Amino acid sequence: MAHHEEVNRILQKNPDIDAFFSTVGGRGFLASNQGIAFIRFKPRSERKLTVDQEIARLRPQLSNIPGYLVFLQNPPPI
Repeated sequence: MAHHEEVNRILQKNPDIDAFFSTVGGRGFLASNQGIAFIRFKPRSERKLTVDQEIARLRPQLSNIPGYLVFLQNPPPI
């Protein structure tokens, strides 16, 4: 749970994130040792970087959490 809280701290510190939702383990499709987060960035006019650049900036921060394998992706619009 401490690792999950570290993820939340990193996301909360990012001024370009408008909101996020995260959960960990044992619910629905998640095993007890898995978590997931959904991030909504501020509108493009309110930030300097594209979503892909934001992901590139977050990736090393989240990957440095011990015991975590992080997969960040920007799904295509439907």
